[in-house]
Amino acid sequence: MQRDGVILDPAGGTHDDYALLVTTDPAVAEKYDMHDEAEMLDPHGEEDE
Repeated sequence: MQRDGVILDPAGGTHDDYALLVTTDPAVAEKYDMHDEAEMLDPHGEEDE
């Protein structure tokens, strides 16, 4: 994945045992079945409680 340009989001870290992997290349995202961040974000800017 690293060779393809997928990186660990520096703001995400791994402190909570989750890693946020990102790429700016749509072809690479499709290859690894990655999702657009807009699909994951709350459109109202509110966090889950």
